Amino acid sequence: MVRPVRPDGHGQGWAELEGRREQIAKWVEGGVPVVKIGILLARQGVVVAERTLHRFAAERCGGGKVTTPVDDGPPGSELQVDFGDLGLIPAGDGRRRKLRALVFTACFSRYMFVHLTFSMTLEEVIAGCEDAWQFFSGVFRVLVPDNMSPVVARADAVNPRLTREWLEYAQARGFVTDPARVRHPRDKPRVEAGVKFVQGNFFAGESFLDLADARSKMAAWLEVANTRVHGTTRQVPAVVFAAQEVPCLLAAPAGRVPGAVLGAGQSPCRLPHPGRPGVVLGAVAARRGAGDGPR
Repeated sequence: MVRPVRPDGHGQGWAELEGRREQIAKWVEGGVPVVKIGILLARQGVVVAERTLHRFAAERCGGGKVTTPVDDGPPGSELQVDFGDLGLIPAGDGRRRKLRALVFTACFSRYMFVHLTFSMTLEEVIAGCEDAWQFFSGVFRVLVPDNMSPVVARADAVNPRLTREWLEYAQARGFVTDPARVRHPRDKPRVEAGVKFVQGNFFAGESFLDLADARSKMAAWLEVANTRVHGTTRQVPAVVFAAQEVPCLLAAPAGRVPGAVLGAGQSPCRLPHPGRPGVVLGAVAARRGAGDGPR
């Protein structure tokens, strides 16, 4: 086989990229990952080899990206959770608000769920968890969250103090909370990678009408993200999750936590205690908030 003549050392794909260099440079400058740039170009009818696009971005647009592989955990045992800021989107009445992603990543399979929200309140964190249990069709035994204030009242490397309301919610759902240490991203590397993936592959370069539109597009995006071949494990997250993690999960809740408006010292949930029939979780927290104080 005779290689085609390339006067400048590059092929047709490179020439097509040169014609869109300005746009590609803007994406690179804006932090859009090269893989997502390839997706955006394909929508415009420009399809080139991924390695060619990586070389072009690095040589002509100052781009480039390095990924670090992480170790696997045991199947079905650990779910890492973290918030990530995405960007401003319309929120109604002419306003724009910062969209945030609460990302849930199953450590073993990398199967993921994302709850989009404008706020980082306890109510939104619990709403995200409730959606996650239905999405996963079960509850993970251990949750590893970042030191988000709705969950962690006082961070400590050895003995972190959880908020009263979150502790009651965790007891009701039957999982253990094991917060990551402050400023130790390696304690939750899988969800750290998941947050970056959502920021770059879902949000970057896109536009949304409002929160409802973003959530609708997220649902469609998750179907693709979870059925791709994962870059680190080289396996399909959805396949691994269904085969090896689902059998290890606790049963999914039959109902959701009621969506109540939280007040000072009040618990967001009124759920039966799993080990004490007749005892209602949340009632104690509400009474303490009325004047008993923390114990």
